[in-house]
Amino acid sequence: MITNRFSRLQRGVTRKSLGLYCFTSEKTIPRINPLLTVAVKLCSNPVELENVQRSVVEQRISRGHKLFVAFYQSKPVAYLFVATAQCRVDEVEDMLYVRPNEVYLYDAFTNVKYRGNRIYPFLISDVVRFYKGKGYSYTLIFTTSSNHKSARGIKRAGFSCYQVVHFHNLFGFKIWNYSPRSQDVQSTFGNENAKAQFQFGDMENNFSKDTKRISVSQP
Repeated sequence: MITNRFSRLQRGVTRKSLGLYCFTSEKTIPRINPLLTVAVKLCSNPVELENVQRSVVEQRISRGHKLFVAFYQSKPVAYLFVATAQCRVDEVEDMLYVRPNEVYLYDAFTNVKYRGNRIYPFLISDVVRFYKGKGYSYTLIFTTSSNHKSARGIKRAGFSCYQVVHFHNLFGFKIWNYSPRSQDVQSTFGNENAKAQFQFGDMENNFSKDTKRISVSQP
């Protein structure tokens, strides 16, 4: 399925492919032995993290998102966030609506100095185990097709790719191409089920501030 939208004129062209991976609770969680002794903790209070401002961490926790951190010698070396409701996916400029019994892992990061020690798949597996114990059916995590190391770690944790989203931003004209699904995952993107449409708005002195929408039926 292909969805189109034009919001405002932008510079440049962006093309990205996002692999959507899932772990079903019916599977056995792989045993992963990190090369360093790390402890994964659910942090209910904000923690100082690389690449994420504290205000962002506080905002996410206040919205009900969860933060899991892998500590090595009391130092945070890897982390990821978990959403059980809606969450924006910046890679494809779309909103993911997480359905009941499913969780979405996002913004996973491992300190450069500690990469290659299997901390990333260990962290993911530990979070899967946590939510599987709470009765969730699917755990979701996404990565761009160009990030081969991330995909390798995700697969090591027992995840399989169930869908691919191809996103194009051509000077503000946005196209989402969603491949067919191979799993019964219920979470969907905001544009995924919408009719293909062109959205016009925010053009300087040409259109009103109120966004105008023109729906275009696909053959």
